[in-house]
Amino acid sequence: KKRRMPLADPDSAANLSRLPVERIEAVRHIDDPESGFLLLSGPRTAIISNAERTQTNIRWFSHDELSAIGALPRSGILFLGMTPSKAARFAINVSENEAEAYDQHISPLVDIRSLVTQGVIQQQALNLIATARALAEWNDASAYCGRCGHRTEMLESGWKRSCSQCATHIFPRVDPVVIMLITDRANRCLLAHEPRFPENMLSTLAGFIEPGEDIITAVRRETYEEVGIRLKEVSITGSQGWPFPHSLMIGCTAEAEATELTIDTTEISHANWYDREEVKAMLAGQHPQGLFVPSGHAIAHKLIRQWAHST
Repeated sequence: KKRRMPLADPDSAANLSRLPVERIEAVRHIDDPESGFLLLSGPRTAIISNAERTQTNIRWFSHDELSAIGALPRSGILFLGMTPSKAARFAINVSENEAEAYDQHISPLVDIRSLVTQGVIQQQALNLIATARALAEWNDASAYCGRCGHRTEMLESGWKRSCSQCATHIFPRVDPVVIMLITDRANRCLLAHEPRFPENMLSTLAGFIEPGEDIITAVRRETYEEVGIRLKEVSITGSQGWPFPHSLMIGCTAEAEATELTIDTTEISHANWYDREEVKAMLAGQHPQGLFVPSGHAIAHKLIRQWAHST
């Protein structure tokens, strides 16, 4: 039985979740000249850019191009979906050594996270790269059965694996994460800097949902653990797939009961309350101290922008 998923509603989710393809289970068009192959090497992918490097897109390879340089594997090809014109899209994940061997034949391999933060890649292209990266990472991490330790076999073009020994079926992993914009009565929002962030970047709080928790409980716990404040009513506002490596970001908003912060410095370097005008300056890249927020591809940006421009 074929499982069909319609093209995503462009208004239904944060940008990175919008897929420009239709997934049809077990469809194979590997030899079709209209098919395109996205090349991955770990967290990097092949791209093409304009002369000014202000616009970037996926470097799609044909079956014949990959065959000519020996980059088309006999197995492990991941099916991404069909475009509206019925052209199949696949992904191939090669090792760093293989990527170096193909270097003279392929476009530059660029870190996927940098494409997100720079905001230079076309949105539909980024969606496919995100899907390919998450799927490739899951397949690499699931090569052995977690139940008995034997090798697993890739099925359904990368969307399922099966253990050769105990016949356990494994499906792509998704880790749910809450990401929340906290506000106060003074019409300010809470933004924080994590050690892994670029200098001067601020974002919303976030954390993984733990076993047995619902979304609201996770928001309350993570907020208290990271900044020491209790929350009033919590609202769920949206979600976004995030392939670093395979998370589902669940966007939430809430108002703080009090504003005094007790920061867990193992998680957050610093955090503070910011008014709308300051946040608008961050969004516009015009903050006097050079503070900025995540790019428009991230659900954090959407949460911050919606609040900053609300009345």
